[in-house]
Amino acid sequence: MNIKTIVAFVAFLLCNWGFTQVKISNVSFTTRWPWNGYVDLTFTIGGTNVEGKKYSLAFEGYDNVTQTSVTMKSITGVDWTYGRPVHSGTLHAVWNAGVDYSKLHSASFQVKVTATEVEASSYPYLVIDLSKGPDVVYYPYELRSSGPSSGEVLSKQTTQLWLRLVSPNRFMMGSPESEVGRHSNERQHVTYLTRNYYMGLYEITQAQWELVMGSNPSKHIGDSRPVENVSFDMIRGSGNGAKWPSGLYQTDASSFIGRLQARTGLTLDLPTEAQWEYACRAGTTGYLNNGNFQIIEEFRDYNDNSRFIYLYDADSKAKSEYNIELLSSVARWDYNKKDGKGAYTQHTMVGFYNPNSYGLYDMHGNLYEWCLDWFESFTPQEAVDPTGPSTGTERICRGGSWKESDCDKFRSAYRAKHRSDYTSSDLGFRITWHRVN
Repeated sequence: MNIKTIVAFVAFLLCNWGFTQVKISNVSFTTRWPWNGYVDLTFTIGGTNVEGKKYSLAFEGYDNVTQTSVTMKSITGVDWTYGRPVHSGTLHAVWNAGVDYSKLHSASFQVKVTATEVEASSYPYLVIDLSKGPDVVYYPYELRSSGPSSGEVLSKQTTQLWLRLVSPNRFMMGSPESEVGRHSNERQHVTYLTRNYYMGLYEITQAQWELVMGSNPSKHIGDSRPVENVSFDMIRGSGNGAKWPSGLYQTDASSFIGRLQARTGLTLDLPTEAQWEYACRAGTTGYLNNGNFQIIEEFRDYNDNSRFIYLYDADSKAKSEYNIELLSSVARWDYNKKDGKGAYTQHTMVGFYNPNSYGLYDMHGNLYEWCLDWFESFTPQEAVDPTGPSTGTERICRGGSWKESDCDKFRSAYRAKHRSDYTSSDLGFRITWHRVN
C-alpha cells in the first residue's frame, strides 16, 4: 500500500481592529505506512499583518464515505503549540487517528484547520490529559475558558493537569523590615513580570507523577496527595536540567518535565522564584495570601524558634489571638494535621484548603515546592523577569510544609533552599507553562 496524500479543503478569514487577515492553505494529509494510527498534517499560514500574532489552531475532519464529522483532538506538533506567535510559512502536526477515529477512510477524508487569535484572558485555563499513561507518544491538551466542572473534580487532581493564567504586573518581592519573622535574605525590591504564564492549580499529585514516570517515589501514599521525595534533579534532570538559567528550558529527556515537554510541545517547567511569589501573593502584600495580615507580636521558645501569637488584620483592624485559624484556613501545617481533612500527621490531598484569589491551592503549606532559581540573598535593585543567579549550590524551595510549626516558614516571602539532589517527604512541586513560544 502506498502512502496516500490528500490535499484537503480549508479556508479561514480573521478580521479585527488591526485588520489582521489570516489564511491557512495547502493543507496536506499523509497516512503513515506501515499504518500505525498516525497521520502527518502540513499546512501554510499566511495573510496580512499576521507576524507576531498568537493563534490557537483547531483541526476538524470529515469522512465522505461514512459522512462522519470528526473532532481531531489527538494532535501534537513539531513546529507549533497553542498560542505560538505566527510566522508565515509551513507548519507540521501529527494526528493520532487511531485514538480519535479508528475507522479512517483516508482516500475520502478532508481536513479543515482553523486559526483563532488568542487573547490570553479568553482562555485562562490549560488542561493536559495524562490519562494514557507513561508509554504514550503525546499528551493531548487544550485551552479552556472556564475551570474544572464538578465531574472533573477527581480527574483534575489525578489524570488531568490543570493550569491557570497569571497575568504579569509589578510587585514588591520579599518582605519589609517591619514584617515579624522575616529573614535577612528577603530584602524587599521592585520586581516586574512582563509575560503571561500559567501556574498549576495544584501541586503535582502522585497519580500524575506515576502517569508520566511509571512509578511513585512518595513516602506517604495517595493518588490525590502531592508527590514527594522528588529532587530537583528528578524533576528536571541532572544533565541539561541542571543548566538553568543558562540552559533556560532545557531538561533531560528522561526527567518528569523532559517527558512533559516532549509529549506536549509546550515550555512546561518549574516556576521561577519571582513567578512563584507573585502567584502566591495574588495581589496581597502581607504575611499570608488570604488577606492583608501582618504579625505584630511574637515570642521565642528555648530553642530560639519563633512562635507568633498575634496577627493583625489591617482590613478589619482586628487583633486575632494566635494565628492558627488564619493559617489553618489556607495551609496544611503542624497545628491542623488532625482537622479531619485527610491523613493525620502527614500531608493531605491537594485542594483541601482555601485557594488564593487566583484560584491556586496549597501555596502555603502541604509541601514545600521547588523553584528554578539558585539561591542568593535579594538585593535592593529592581528586577525584570528575574531568573536567579547564574550559578549556585542550592535551589530555592517555597511555601512551607505539613511538618512545620514555625509560622514564619509559611509567609509569602519565606525562602528555603536545598541541594538539587535532596529529597524529603515534605518537598514537592507544581508546574508552570512559560509560554515563550
